[in-house]
Amino acid sequence: MCSPQGRGHIRSRFLSFLSMTLILLNLLLLYQTYQLKEHVRGIPWHPSPKRVFDLLERSRSWKDVHGASSFGDESRPRYVLLLIFEPTDCSPCLEDLSVLNELHRQVSPEHVRIIGIASHTHLQELRRMIDAYGVTFPVLIDETSIAKALLGLAETPWKILVDLENRRIIFDMGPSLSEVERHFFLMRVMRLVRG
Repeated sequence: MCSPQGRGHIRSRFLSFLSMTLILLNLLLLYQTYQLKEHVRGIPWHPSPKRVFDLLERSRSWKDVHGASSFGDESRPRYVLLLIFEPTDCSPCLEDLSVLNELHRQVSPEHVRIIGIASHTHLQELRRMIDAYGVTFPVLIDETSIAKALLGLAETPWKILVDLENRRIIFDMGPSLSEVERHFFLMRVMRLVRG
């Protein structure tokens, strides 16, 4: 028979064991949660085609920073390349703006129309930036970030190439950090529009 003092010692050891086991299980769950979050971040996210076409329809009535219609004349190109960006505090956005401006000079507007949609900015600020960069394609101002909200974008810049004839998204690309990704994107666009 065990003395009351011995039972108390066994209970305290058992409780210590249970506490340590719970702490280890908690640490294991924290680690697995971290691993899952990293895995989810690695899964590519793509905007819904329906929402992209809804955005295109809405943007037809928007004016660019100089007051012109986003689609210019009523001719309808085969492709539309959207650049959704934030011109302030986003150096990748400004780099993509420059790259797409160069692309705009190389492609025919009958094949592809490039349209920028700028969020979180004011008209005068955006107009100064567009003029400073010599941007030749229409850039629409989206002061209330309708485009980002409609497409569910958390980050910018986001580029979406849309085939208007077949009503499908050919591809989209979120924020790219490397020059290689940007070059790959441009090569793919050039191949499609010249193809």
